[in-house]
Amino acid sequence: MKLILVRHGQTQWNHEKRVQGTSDIPLNALGLTQVERVAEALSAESIDAIVSSPLKRAVQTADAVNRFHRLPVTIDNNLAELDQGDFEGRTFSDLLASHTDFLKQWASDPASVTMPNGESLADLQRRAWRVVESLPASAGTVLLVSHNFTIMTILCKITAISLHRVRETSVSPASVTFVDYEGGRGMVVSLNDTSHLAGCAETVA
Repeated sequence: MKLILVRHGQTQWNHEKRVQGTSDIPLNALGLTQVERVAEALSAESIDAIVSSPLKRAVQTADAVNRFHRLPVTIDNNLAELDQGDFEGRTFSDLLASHTDFLKQWASDPASVTMPNGESLADLQRRAWRVVESLPASAGTVLLVSHNFTIMTILCKITAISLHRVRETSVSPASVTFVDYEGGRGMVVSLNDTSHLAGCAETVA
C-alpha cells in the first residue's frame, strides 16, 4: 500500500502564529492557492481512496485534490489535529510569556507533556493510528489529509521513531509526504515535499 500524507494549506491562525488544534479554522487566501498547487502536483497520481480530518481546513484541501480524482472523501474524526486545550487560539508569544516552564518542557521533551485540558502526543498517536490500521492491505494508494502533529505521530509510528523525537517528522502547510506501507511497517519515500509551492508568498508552520 502507498500512503500520501498531505497537510492542509495555510490558515489565518497559521499566519498569526496562533495555536491551532481542534478549532475549525478555514484556509486563508494563500492556503487556497497552496492547495490548488497540491492538487495539480497530485493530479497524475493514481489515488484509490481519500480520507480526511473533519476540520474545515483539511476538508478544503481534500476537496481541492479530489477535483482531479472524483472519489468519495471519507471523513474520519481520528485524523483531527492535537487537542491543544486551554492553549487554543493563543499566540505563541503570549504563551511564551505566561507558560514559560511548560513550553520549555514541550521544547525539550514533547512526549512528556499533555496540553492543559487537551491531549498528549501519545493520545493523538493512538487515535490517528487507528485510521492507518483500518486500511485494508488491498487499499492501493490512499491519500490522508490531516494536520502537522497528526501526521508527525503517524510517521513516528510507521518508522518506529519515539515520540520524544517527533520534531524529526515535522511537515509544512500544503506539504506532501509519500510512504510505502505494508504489514504494519513503512518506509518514508519522500518527507515534507513542498517543491510544488515554489513562488507562493510564504510558508508558515
